[in-house]
Amino acid sequence: MKITRRNVQLFVLLLALVGADLALSPRGSVVGFAGDGLVDGIDWQQVSRIRITGGDGTVTLERSGDGFGVAEYGGFPAHEGVVSEFLRRIVAIGPADLVASEEESVERFGLGSTAVRALLSDEEGSILADLRFAPAPDAKAGCVLRLADSTRIFRTAALTPPIPEPIAWIDSRVLDLDAPRVRVLRLHTAGSAEQTLVRQENGLWSLEGSGETLRPARVDPLLLIASSLYLEDVLADPDLEALGLAPPELSCSFELDGGELRRVELGSDQEGVWTVTTATWGDRWAGILGERTAQNLLGAAERVLSRTGSK
Repeated sequence: MKITRRNVQLFVLLLALVGADLALSPRGSVVGFAGDGLVDGIDWQQVSRIRITGGDGTVTLERSGDGFGVAEYGGFPAHEGVVSEFLRRIVAIGPADLVASEEESVERFGLGSTAVRALLSDEEGSILADLRFAPAPDAKAGCVLRLADSTRIFRTAALTPPIPEPIAWIDSRVLDLDAPRVRVLRLHTAGSAEQTLVRQENGLWSLEGSGETLRPARVDPLLLIASSLYLEDVLADPDLEALGLAPPELSCSFELDGGELRRVELGSDQEGVWTVTTATWGDRWAGILGERTAQNLLGAAERVLSRTGSK
């Protein structure tokens, strides 16, 4: 299955928005079986491992602390909202969603051997649910699904078949950065000295050590671009030097009004692939950025530095 950025965006959007008016089961609730709901006595918070397969794709999500990590990317954080909504909406499927129970309906609904499979396990490795998914018939929104050992088929508009590709599940936002909260900005490019800019009460930015001021129109584009960076792929245990990240072509550090720190570093390898790393990721992961996004970030930083005398 070829996964494009549009596929991923649509998958996340559908999980977040489709069926938002449905009455979801509350946390910790239990859904019955025996002619009732889809699953038997599962609290979605019991799930510690999700393995999704289909076609040539596989993704494994493993609980890590309060969230999940993508095993194929060395535990890189999965999108917490997407995973939790996926589980909660499975648990919420009730008797009103039952559409068929005859054995011949399994193939008719595309829920046979070619269906997408999702295996849910608890922390001991015990299987909680073995599910099969297929798109809803007649090209309508949602999906149909069943338990592997049951011919009872349910239909829901609140889910689409899960995508069996690691990239579809990552938290693709590079920085958790609220641009208006940035009070101190430190940046440098390869070959330039680090410059520190401090936001004043009047909104102007002052260059530490010289007193020179910069208008928000010069600095804010960099902050907005940095807060809107999204990954196209993830590299686990990267060779930072080979990726052009040791040292980086650009380093930006952001200090927020509460003292929290954020940092992003940008580099490119010999083939022109742009990558980033953050203070949070350390040397565990690097992310791949689109060329236009990387150039926009670098260009915005250079425009700031050109007014500080560093370029």
